[in-house]
Amino acid sequence: MARIICEVQPRYVFVENSPALLTRGLGVVLGDLAALGYDCRWTVLGAADVGAPHQRDRFWLVATDTHCRDGEEHDAQPKVCEGARTIAAGVRAAVADADQHLAEGEARLVAAAVSSLLALAVSLFLVLSSLAGLPIAPALALDTSTGVGLQDRALFQDTVDYTLTNQSGNDFSGQQLANTSFAGAVGKGANFAGANLHGAILTQGAFPEANFAGADLSDALMDRTDMSHTDLRGAVLVGAIASGGSFTGANVENADFTDALLDRVDQRLLCQSASGTNPITGADTRSSLGC
Repeated sequence: MARIICEVQPRYVFVENSPALLTRGLGVVLGDLAALGYDCRWTVLGAADVGAPHQRDRFWLVATDTHCRDGEEHDAQPKVCEGARTIAAGVRAAVADADQHLAEGEARLVAAAVSSLLALAVSLFLVLSSLAGLPIAPALALDTSTGVGLQDRALFQDTVDYTLTNQSGNDFSGQQLANTSFAGAVGKGANFAGANLHGAILTQGAFPEANFAGADLSDALMDRTDMSHTDLRGAVLVGAIASGGSFTGANVENADFTDALLDRVDQRLLCQSASGTNPITGADTRSSLGC
C-alpha cells in the first residue's frame, strides 16, 4: 500500500479493514502514512451504526495529504518511494523465508524476524521522510460515540499470535481467540469446536479436516484459506471474508453464512449439501448462503 501511495500521491487515502488491525499492524500502517506526509484519523463503525439489522464492525481510516491542504500540489518524493519499494521487497523475502522454514519447525523464530523487519520498516520510513523534507504528522483518533477509547483498549489486549506456526492436531476447543492471528498457519485436524474466533485472521492458512463445529467465526478474515473437509456444523460465519479459499468437502449443516463473502464456486458447492438452521442465530443455512 505504501508503495502505491508513494507513486500515485492521492490527496486522500481511505482504508477499510477488520477491527483486528488495531492489534495486528495498525502501528505499521500509521507509521507508513505519517512518513509519507499524511494526517490520519480512524475509528471502528459497524453496519448497525448506519441502520443495518446486524453489527459487522469494521475499521475505517481517512488519511489527508498535508501538502495539499491549501490546494497546492507537490512533486514525488523519490527517496521515500524508493524506501517503500526496498521495504516491500524485504518483507516479501522474509515471508518467503518463513514458508521455507515452516516445515522445519522454526516458524516462531521466522515470525519474530518478520515482526522485527516491519518495526525496522517504520524507522526507515521516518529517516527517509526526514531526508526528503516531509513533515511527520501525528495520528489522531476520530472522536465518535462508537470509537471512543476503542483504540487504546485494543492496542493493549494480551493475545497470542499464531502467525506462521504449525498447530496441526492441537486442541483450541472452547477457547477465547477473538481477533487472534492464525495468518499463514497450518492447522490440519486441529480442534476449534465451540471456540470464539470472532474477527480472527486465518488468511492464507491451511486447516484441512479441522473441527470448527459450533465455533464463532463471525467477521473472520479467511481469504485464501484452505478449509477443505472441515467440520463447520453449527458454526457462525456471519460477515466472514473467505474469498479465494477452498471449502471442498466441508460439512456446513446448521452453519450461518449471512453476509459472508464467498467465491461463487464455493457458494454453489456448499449449497449442494447445505441444510438445517443455526442453533445460535436461528438463520437458515441455505438462505444464508443464497442457495
